[in-house]
Amino acid sequence: HSFKRPEIIRVASEGANLDTRLYLQQKGKQADRVFVLSHSPAGGTFARPLTYDLMAYPLIQELLKQGDVLVAHRRGFGETTNANDESFGACKEPDYLNAAINTGIHLEDAARMVERRGYTQVIGVGNGSAALGFLAAARGEKTTFTELWLDSPQNGVDLDGTKVCQPNILSSAIEQMLAKVKVPVKVALRRPEKGSSFPKELETIWNDLFPKAGSYTRADKPTWLDEPTWIFELAPDIWLSRLAN
Repeated sequence: HSFKRPEIIRVASEGANLDTRLYLQQKGKQADRVFVLSHSPAGGTFARPLTYDLMAYPLIQELLKQGDVLVAHRRGFGETTNANDESFGACKEPDYLNAAINTGIHLEDAARMVERRGYTQVIGVGNGSAALGFLAAARGEKTTFTELWLDSPQNGVDLDGTKVCQPNILSSAIEQMLAKVKVPVKVALRRPEKGSSFPKELETIWNDLFPKAGSYTRADKPTWLDEPTWIFELAPDIWLSRLAN
């Protein structure tokens, strides 16, 4: 499939200038539904125009089967400037709620922009800490999001993937946000395989807060995908097919 050229739209968001890119299902014709897709944090690899979009193109293509897609670049991605700091602070006292709210401000502003363009369904799509940002954005009655599709919502997992910084604080933050979200939330969760390093606390949080979520493991990844970290973007059918609420 050839790479569809997106329309580049700059979105003013609380002092930031967000680099967002709109991909249309049909050239010259807007769909009723738009997916607002955003990334989990990463190093400076993606701080260049279109770098993330090219990597995430399998996911963009999959979503384009069901609507238009807006890729919303946050801090350190694309040409976005002055974006909110999304870090949760020190591992001893992580502020997951505030980190998610800082992410969510930009996601809600991106959603409002597409709503002004006439979209009637605005679905948030994210994984990891971006998923927590979508939960923060969708709190309350005034949100623009009509639904959320989330893969493995989490934050604070250490580099070797064995523990979570203050899991009770993470659990409390997610629970507080979920309590205020009134739109449908569909979730898929990446479960550990036997013998893998995976935070037990995270699984406990997920079992408590997302009991009906679908699940998959790294073993479900296609054989060509060496690095399972990017399942969300590169093998989207794996988690999309397991979404449940």
